[in-house]
Amino acid sequence: MNRLQLLILLISMANMTSMNSQDVRFGFKAGINISNSSEIETSTNSRTSFHVGGMMEALYENNFAIQPEIIYSQQGFDYILDGSERIFKFSYIHVPVMIKYYASNSIYVEAGPQIGYLNTARLETVIEGENKDIDIKEGMRSNDLSLNIGVGILFKNGINLNARYSYGLTNVVSGLPHDKFKNRIIQMSIGYLF
Repeated sequence: MNRLQLLILLISMANMTSMNSQDVRFGFKAGINISNSSEIETSTNSRTSFHVGGMMEALYENNFAIQPEIIYSQQGFDYILDGSERIFKFSYIHVPVMIKYYASNSIYVEAGPQIGYLNTARLETVIEGENKDIDIKEGMRSNDLSLNIGVGILFKNGINLNARYSYGLTNVVSGLPHDKFKNRIIQMSIGYLF
């Protein structure tokens, strides 16, 4: 899926979610990522980075809302192989579509799917005593499918605090058939809906 297709998908979702809604709001968000991988046989360590992007919320009468987003996200993980540390650094354009339920006027829970488009992929390691920074995008899958769950608080002034867990379903490293690296991300963000 290229960037034009992602843009068309986002516009289509925005049009569909605004139909029959009680209130439509737009906003932006930013925060930190604590990312890792699900690889079972290799012990990986988490990486802390950031995300930033925009969102639209369509609120319905029964306390439900649909919130499509477009998010730039930096993530990755690192692990030790043959005594050498390998640091994987990825960046994605994520398009989550969250279904939200407001348990009160301000507190909500959310869940929904997410498609990610790989933007960059780099590997930092030491080879024969030299630090190397290698572009590994060709060995990665271009798309990443995830499921998200989260909780948040939306204050009356529009400020939104959110915590979300993203459970990757796709083996993101296509060149390693026996190793299955699936993204796992904890996101904490602050945003504003107006």
